[in-house]
Amino acid sequence: MAHINATQIRNFKGYHQHRECTEIGDKLTCRWVFYICGFSFCDNYAFVLKFDGSEELVSIDAEDRILINGRRYGRKHWNH
Repeated sequence: MAHINATQIRNFKGYHQHRECTEIGDKLTCRWVFYICGFSFCDNYAFVLKFDGSEELVSIDAEDRILINGRRYGRKHWNH
């Protein structure tokens, strides 16, 4: 399958998200992900990029899920 690799970004409730696509065989799967700018000195916090360019400190639970606006997002929904 041929496709053009283009970066897509969006403002998701004030947070920066970009679209990551994975091609396995002839199937292309895409999902929106949050961008982790860095991690705090404590293992259970990270800095997430906001759409305005600022960063917000969010918690990470024992299952690597970040907390955004009261909802947990697993590892497949964020990248760093």
